[in-house]
Amino acid sequence: MQISAHKEQGWSEKPRPSTIIIPVGPTVPSLFDLEDYYRSINSDKFRITFLRIVQPRTTDFSLDMCLSVVPSVVATNITIDKHHLADERRLCLDFVHHARLHGFKAKCVIYVDSHPGLAVIQAARQFDGDCLLLWAPEHLSRFSQTARDLYKYMIKHSPIPVTILPGTRNSV
Repeated sequence: MQISAHKEQGWSEKPRPSTIIIPVGPTVPSLFDLEDYYRSINSDKFRITFLRIVQPRTTDFSLDMCLSVVPSVVATNITIDKHHLADERRLCLDFVHHARLHGFKAKCVIYVDSHPGLAVIQAARQFDGDCLLLWAPEHLSRFSQTARDLYKYMIKHSPIPVTILPGTRNSV
């Protein structure tokens, strides 16, 4: 009812800023790349959600290796190293702080999930994303096979448009 009252009185409703989802992971952009991107868009029309997917792992000291943890039941609690999670949060907050310095509304979201591609797709839906922004390295061959598969999965299954920008500088 409130919206129709605004329209009747001739008021225009301020449009919702578009939400750009930027995964921070295999396609992590450098702060210089982000600055170039920020200059190309209007901070009043866009808000940014930085997304970090943390894959739970367990260390098997008998095999001296780190293994992925995939819960057998969806509601299973997964333990994760609090220091590792704090480091991941600091990384995301650095990106948020950088975006805010350039006038953007920004936030970070951290998912703990064994399936990062699916988590990115879920986040795009959950946070009403309008664009999934990825940075491509000069050559996709610099990625591991797992990272290449993740990259392809995000592009193929994204419910929102995907924009891929070239990575021009070294990552942070």
